[in-house]
Amino acid sequence: MKHQITPPAFNKPSQRARAGYCYANAFRFFVANPTWVLVHGICVGTGGSIDGKEFGHAWVEKLTRIKVGKHWVSQWWVYDTKAKQVYIRELYYLTGQVKFTKRYSAKSILKNMELHRTYGPWNQKIFDSFHGGKRIPLNKGKKK
Repeated sequence: MKHQITPPAFNKPSQRARAGYCYANAFRFFVANPTWVLVHGICVGTGGSIDGKEFGHAWVEKLTRIKVGKHWVSQWWVYDTKAKQVYIRELYYLTGQVKFTKRYSAKSILKNMELHRTYGPWNQKIFDSFHGGKRIPLNKGKKK
């Protein structure tokens, strides 16, 4: 089965690029596009005030099959809602220096949102590395 690799149309989440809003934005993207996988992880900054520092981040991923000549190959893709870009997962992990990831099913998303009352991060290891040391409550990160 052939899949097209472009981010699906969705209502744009918050345009805020401040720390932590990636969790709300990635969650909203997942809700609008449930064939993607919600991922929280630890990355290493590559510029500005976070250069060289570990920080928590959220994005979505999707596995697709691509026809290359006569052969079909599987490829994971990342859509970063902060950058609003699609990346090949291996390159995204390499350039973002992704150190740790936690993937969430729809069931585990609901469980964690009920338990933590936040968009994330939900994993303690990611929370501990999260610059700013705060979680974004469910009523925050909404488009104004």
